[in-house]
Amino acid sequence: MCPTDVSFPSAALKAKAFQLHPVQMMSTDNTVKKSVYDASSGCFTVPPRTTSVFVEPRNTKESARQS
Repeated sequence: MCPTDVSFPSAALKAKAFQLHPVQMMSTDNTVKKSVYDASSGCFTVPPRTTSVFVEPRNTKESARQS
């Protein structure tokens, strides 16, 4: 457990549409809601002592065609 914010930059993850998982976005835990993804840098930042899950929304029309 880290006592400070943790940032994870990844050039390979730039310009994506990551967002905090819907369950965590609806959580009563305000700390987890401070977790962010910056698309311009591909950097994820998570508050101290927090586990965050980021997801990239699917295009439902495209997913249906691939099924």
